Amino acid sequence: MLDDGLAESLIVSQMGHTNIKTTKEHYYRNRRNADQIMSELDKVTAL
Repeated sequence: MLDDGLAESLIVSQMGHTNIKTTKEHYYRNRRNADQIMSELDKVTAL
């Protein structure tokens, strides 16, 4: 939800938290960076 730009207030209400910080600290993993890393690794293994 965070990666797709959903409003933090909506995410907080959906998760049942009172603060977006709780969601970010315990549940959020930035997948965009992981995707970028995997893309780079794919390039290396293609060599």
